[in-house]
Amino acid sequence: LTLLALLMPCLPQSSSNRMAPRTCRWAVASLAWLGFPSRSLGLDPAGLAAAAAAVDGEVGSLAEAEARLARAVARAGVREQRQLRKELARKEAEIEALRRELARRPLGRMEPTQVALQGHDIPSPRQPAFAELHRELYGREWDDNDNIWTAFPNHYRKEPQFTYGNSPFWGARKVRFFLAEASKILGLSKPWRPRFFVEVGTLYGMSAVRWAQEFDRLNLSNVPVLCVDPFTGDLNMWFNKRKPVWKLLDVQHARPLIYEQFMANVASLVSSGRVAPTHILPFPVTAITAVRWLHLKGFHPDAVFLDSAHEVDETYLELALFFRILAPGGLLFGDDYQWPSVRFDVDRFVEYNRLLLHKDAHGRMWAIAKPRTTIP
Repeated sequence: LTLLALLMPCLPQSSSNRMAPRTCRWAVASLAWLGFPSRSLGLDPAGLAAAAAAVDGEVGSLAEAEARLARAVARAGVREQRQLRKELARKEAEIEALRRELARRPLGRMEPTQVALQGHDIPSPRQPAFAELHRELYGREWDDNDNIWTAFPNHYRKEPQFTYGNSPFWGARKVRFFLAEASKILGLSKPWRPRFFVEVGTLYGMSAVRWAQEFDRLNLSNVPVLCVDPFTGDLNMWFNKRKPVWKLLDVQHARPLIYEQFMANVASLVSSGRVAPTHILPFPVTAITAVRWLHLKGFHPDAVFLDSAHEVDETYLELALFFRILAPGGLLFGDDYQWPSVRFDVDRFVEYNRLLLHKDAHGRMWAIAKPRTTIP
């Protein structure tokens, strides 16, 4: 396919090559399909990396292609050979130009749609306080007496449930220990104090609760903890109906009740005074919707905990997009590095962007720091 896409459009018109015009059009379409589109096409990060690799492969094969072409037209006249070599050189120049363009394009296209961007000026990057984020999310001001926690109806009568033990931060002082390690990773001389924390993949809110409690302990009463999760479960839960993970969904009336359990858990801790009400804010949308909304609002977190579905390529896309909006000097970190799918995407993202990967002694937690200099 590669050789045909490159060489067939270069063949001259003759009685033995009446299909050349059609082949030229097919070759152009093939190059676009391989990952060499115009600027109007949006490549996902995995596709972008694959396209870049494909370009490198094309450039490397040009010399061999030229030799084969020369042998194939050995009987032709010198004039035709010169024309063919000129066409081949032109293709090589086009591919090199595409390779340079791909290298300049940032990973993780952020533009949602042209409609959404018409007449919208993206604000300067900042970390919002709790009240501003609440207002932008829900379209109303925070009210101490009438809010998402005090007014939660709990139609399914969910009781607080804190027995899910897979959160890496649920144990006592685990967040405190992580903050100390994060200070070392970021090269800080004083303890790290995030100003805007985003958790991607919340489930029952176990990690979010621990982070909120640690912020209370540090007297950071207005640091928002944005919990991004559609609360619909992942492939592992829906597929394995004979395993305990299926019960985490608690499917009733054809939908899971993860959100109801999350709200019941946090509301109970807020009402009992164990967590301040001005931290946790649920954002029940997909990670892609959330990161693009944050981008359009100019809200750039300095701490992102990525603990979502753990599927190959999906993890890579989330890495690329959230790293784009991560504030310079911030930290992107996650759990379950021992999962092959997570390890595969984290490793190739770090390698492609020439970043330093930090791992804990157990090979479970991973972290990537964003340099303080702005990355395009």
